[in-house]
Amino acid sequence: MRSNRFLAALTLAALAVAACAPSRTPSTPLDGSSWLLADLNGQAVLPETPVTLNFESGRIHGTDGCNRYSGSYTQQGTKLSIGKDIVSTKMACAGPVMQQAMAYIAALTQAATFKLDGQQLRLSDANGKTLATLASQSASIALALLNAAYPIEWASTGTAQLQDGVFEEPVAPGSATKTMVRLGEQRAFGDINGDGAEDAAVTLVADPGGSGTFTYLAAVINQAGAARPAAALLLGDRIVVKALAIQSGKVVVSISTRRPEEPMSAAPSVQVTRSFAWQGDRLVEATGFAIYLLAGDTPPAQLVMLSHLELEDQPFLSASDIASYTQAAHEMELTPSGYAKIHALSVPVSGKSFAACVDGQPIYAGAFWVGYSSLSFDGVVIDTLSATEEHPVLRIELGYPGPGFFHGDDPRSDARILQALKGAGKLK
Repeated sequence: MRSNRFLAALTLAALAVAACAPSRTPSTPLDGSSWLLADLNGQAVLPETPVTLNFESGRIHGTDGCNRYSGSYTQQGTKLSIGKDIVSTKMACAGPVMQQAMAYIAALTQAATFKLDGQQLRLSDANGKTLATLASQSASIALALLNAAYPIEWASTGTAQLQDGVFEEPVAPGSATKTMVRLGEQRAFGDINGDGAEDAAVTLVADPGGSGTFTYLAAVINQAGAARPAAALLLGDRIVVKALAIQSGKVVVSISTRRPEEPMSAAPSVQVTRSFAWQGDRLVEATGFAIYLLAGDTPPAQLVMLSHLELEDQPFLSASDIASYTQAAHEMELTPSGYAKIHALSVPVSGKSFAACVDGQPIYAGAFWVGYSSLSFDGVVIDTLSATEEHPVLRIELGYPGPGFFHGDDPRSDARILQALKGAGKLK
């Protein structure tokens, strides 16, 4: 009975999300609404070619199926005028896609009136001819979330296929104890991957049948109107999600958790806000400037192109571990937590690879080193033995044992790194 009540409440919550999207009545402004093209001049849209339209503060923007575009609009009652000042990127696409894109932009500039019919937006010309029919993105993807397949570690197949917001399976064959994954209450809508379509961010709560209850964050990408969840990221055990939002393409989640020294029985009372950005095919934590170790412990002598680096899931040194960064000398003064990490790091004489990143994106690679090594290295190095408890400062240097062993351009003053450090209040 309890499960039935939960499912009913979850379904009603999804419908409420759709209902709470900007009200689709003729008297309501279009500002803030997002749409997906369903029909253009009486013809269905090409498959796997999402065309989107977003209204925001007197401007429109989206994708025409090939290029991103933007322009201006005015609305008075049901009258709509989209300016001929539309600009777009200049990518070349297959013939049918380009033809549809051109017809779509032409339809926008010919629109004279609009009609909101439930979760549909119809654009018509001055003679009343329907030019385009679009579907509300928020409503369609909100309902799809309840029955999507989410990649998550607790499912035996690696994917939890939700049904009405819930996934269940025995923890082992024949076991009466079940693993449950359910869709959390917090959801947010917006463009995560920069394609102009409205995506979603959700929380998943996994109960593996023991004492832990694990909360995950998942991005759900809108691909031509279909929900495509990315791999879920663990937020914590027995935490409380207070808020979830998509802001300027980043997923921002506020949680209540515990201090590291507190037992799990303690009520979550520490407020933390974490930010995530889309990279490649997944969310990564937007940590600002951070230093990551490499997954698999790739030796420095085998470092490959930045695009091929596989980072560990969490940064080794993040902004909270750095007290300040002196640009002229490329010196990092560490906080007590940062020094403790360096002091505990085991570095062989052949070095230990790292990547200096901004929001999880590698900017340059290098190696932690030890000053007694007899091996040379052509790259960026950090001598971990140079920092002491009394003077917890690390210098990021070129080449080991000296700059004469370094060849190439100096990557340490990359503008993205300096901007991230300045934004965090660390740059001197």
